[in-house]
Amino acid sequence: MVVIDSLTLDGVPSGSGVVVGFNDSLYIVGDDATSVYVLGKTGYHHKGIRIKSIPDSIYREPKPVKHDFESASAITVGGQQLFLAFGSGSKVPARDSLLVVNLRNPRDQVSVSLTRFYDSLRAQTSTGQVMWNIEGSSMTRYKVFLANRGNNMVITFDANVFLAYALEPGMPMPVATAWHKIDLPVLEGKQARLSGLSAINDSLLLFCASVEDTEDWVSDGPVLGSFVGVYSLNTGKVQNCYLLKGQDGTPMKEKLESVDKLKTGSGNTSEIVAISDNDNGSTKLFRIRFPVALP
Repeated sequence: MVVIDSLTLDGVPSGSGVVVGFNDSLYIVGDDATSVYVLGKTGYHHKGIRIKSIPDSIYREPKPVKHDFESASAITVGGQQLFLAFGSGSKVPARDSLLVVNLRNPRDQVSVSLTRFYDSLRAQTSTGQVMWNIEGSSMTRYKVFLANRGNNMVITFDANVFLAYALEPGMPMPVATAWHKIDLPVLEGKQARLSGLSAINDSLLLFCASVEDTEDWVSDGPVLGSFVGVYSLNTGKVQNCYLLKGQDGTPMKEKLESVDKLKTGSGNTSEIVAISDNDNGSTKLFRIRFPVALP
C-alpha cells in the first residue's frame, strides 16, 4: 500500500472524517471545525457549509467546548441527500451530538443530542465512559456502523430505526444488533486503534487505525504510523491490513483519521482517499493505492 499523492489543505482545520459523497465530491468534517468542507474529487478546490449551531465568529472551536465531530457518513433517504457527523462522545454533553445536513439545501440542518443513545450503547456493549471515543462511522441502506477507538469495537444497528429516532421526535431508540472487537496490529510495541471506518457493503468494512507513542490511548503523542485494512463482519476477522508507506517504501508517520473508497483500480488494487490531522490545525489529504480489489 503506497501513497499516490498528497495535499495539505490549510483552509480545512483538523480533518477527522471524510466521505465520498454525491457527484463524487469529498465531504470533510473536523473535530473543532465550524464548517463541513466540500471538495471536488480531482481539483480539490473546497468550499464550506457553515454549521448553524456554531457562532459565525468562530473558525475553530475551543477544546473545552468543541463538538468533536470525528466521523462522516452520507446516505440518500427519501430522495434527500444527507450528510451525518457523529460526535465522539468522549465528553458529556459537549461531544454527544449528531449533525445532519441536507446537501440539496445546506441551510437545512439539525443537531441532535446522542447522550441517551450513547448511554444505551455503552450499557449494551459493557463499555465504560472512559473507554468511549467514537472515531468512525459509516452507513449503508440498512445498517449503521460506529467504530469505538477505546476498545477497538465496531457497533452495528439498524439504519432506518436510527434515522427515524434522530429526525422524528418520539420515535424509539435503536438498539445495537451486533458488536465486534477487532484484533489490530502492534507497531513498535504500541497498539493500533481504530480511527476511521467505511462500509464497503453490509458485511465488509474498510478501516484505518493509527498508532501513537503514549503510555495510554487517551493522550496525544508522537505518531508512529497508521494502518488501513478490511474487516469481515461475517468471519469476525481482519482480512487485509497494511501499514501506510510512501513511494520510497518507508513507513509514513501520519495519523490517518478517516478513509473511504474512491474506485476499484486495475488488477487487484483499489484507489482510496484518506485524511490526517497531526494536531497542527490543517488537514492532509491522501490518495492511496490499496492492494485489494474492493467490491
